[in-house]
Amino acid sequence: MPRVKLQKLELWDNDLPAICMVCGENPGTTKHETMLRLIQFPLNLLGIIGHFATPKKFKMAIACCDTCKPSFLNRGTVNYIFMSLRTLILACVALIVTNDSEGLPGNLLIPAISSVVIFLLETAYYWLIGRKSTIKCVAMDAKTVSIDFPSGKWGVAYTTFRREKEQSEKKKKPRRRTTTPTPTAPATPATTTTTTTTTTTTTTSTASVAPTATSTPPVAASPSQPTIQDVSEPTPLVLVGAEHAVIPEELPDFLKAVKMGDTERLEQLLASGLDHTEALPNGMNGLHVAAIAGTMQMANLLIQRGIPVNSEMENGLTAMHLAVQSNNQSIVGLLLSKKGNINHQNNDGLSPLHWCAGVDDERLAPQDRYKMAVFLVKGGGDISLADNTGKTPADLAKETGDLEVVEAFTPS
Repeated sequence: MPRVKLQKLELWDNDLPAICMVCGENPGTTKHETMLRLIQFPLNLLGIIGHFATPKKFKMAIACCDTCKPSFLNRGTVNYIFMSLRTLILACVALIVTNDSEGLPGNLLIPAISSVVIFLLETAYYWLIGRKSTIKCVAMDAKTVSIDFPSGKWGVAYTTFRREKEQSEKKKKPRRRTTTPTPTAPATPATTTTTTTTTTTTTTSTASVAPTATSTPPVAASPSQPTIQDVSEPTPLVLVGAEHAVIPEELPDFLKAVKMGDTERLEQLLASGLDHTEALPNGMNGLHVAAIAGTMQMANLLIQRGIPVNSEMENGLTAMHLAVQSNNQSIVGLLLSKKGNINHQNNDGLSPLHWCAGVDDERLAPQDRYKMAVFLVKGGGDISLADNTGKTPADLAKETGDLEVVEAFTPS
C-alpha cells in the first residue's frame, strides 16, 4: 500500500487536498472523524483491549467520496467484529487457565483452533475486500504520522497540493512599499540677448559689445505619479521581554545539554545530583531553553522531573510565551498536553495570544504567525482576554496591520 508521511499540524488543521483518501480520484464529499492508532505486536493480538491500550494515537478526519464511503465504513465495522472475536477468545483462555488448570493444554485446543480460523478469515477478508478501503497508521512520532493509503493517487495529489501551496505562498509574500522616482526634465539651454553700444571718437568709430545674460525659465515636464507596487507588510510591535526569547551563548553545562538536545549528557548531570531547576539570573530555566530551542524530548523530560510547566522568568514570561515567539508549535502542543496555561498573563497582562499577535521576531513570518494564532485559539486561548492597557489580541494584531491574524483572533 502507498505510504505518505504527514505532519500532525496538517492533520490538526485539515490542511490537505479535498480528495477522497480511499480512491484518490473523486472529490471528498464527506468527512469521518477517525482515531488513528499505532497498534503493534503484541497489542494487535489482544483485540479491543490492545486497540484501546495503545499509547500512540491521533485524531484526524478521513475524506470520502459517495462511492467509497460505504466500503470505508463497512471496513471499520468488520474490523471491530474481528477485534471483538479476538477479545472473546482471550477471555475464554483466561477463564480456562484460571478455573481448570488441570485440563491444560487439552482445554486450550478449541480457543487455539478458533484463533487460527479468525486469523485466516481476517486475512482472506483483507486481501479480497478490505485492503481496497483500509487506511492504516504504520508509524507515529511527536510531529509526524505515516499512513498507508489504498491508492497511490492520493499521495500524488497530496504532493502536488503541497507544491502548489508553497509556490502560492511565495507569490503572496508581502513586499515593502516602493515608490517609483519622479523623472526630472532636462534643463533647457539659456538664451543670451546681446546689446550693441556704439562709441564715437574724433578719429575712429568702434563697436563695443557688452553681453548681458538673461535666463529663460525651463520648460516644465509633466511629472509622473508615484506608483505603489504592493501593500506594505505588517509591522510587529516591540514588546517588553521579547529580548528574552534568545538563548545566551554562555550557558552552564546543564542548560547547554538542554539546548543541544543531548539526552545522554543531561542524564549524567542529573545522576550526579545536579539541580535540574538551575536557572540564569533572568530566571530562564531548562524548560524555557527547551521551548526556545524546540527540543521536545528535553521539554518532556524536564516537566517529568518536576519543573513547573507554567514556571515564570523575568517579566512573567512562561515557556509557552517563548515557544510562540520561537515558532515552535510542537512545543506549544506539548505544554498544552501537560496542563500549560495558554491564558497565562505576564507582568504586562500579555497572554501567549497577545504575544503571537504583536511580538516582533523574524522567526514568526506572516504565514507562520497566522498558523500559530489558529493553533492557539484551537488550543483554548481566550481571544477576549485584555492586557493591562485593555487591549485584546485582536487589538494588537490591528496595530501591526496583520489582517489575517486579526481575523484569527476575532469571534466568528
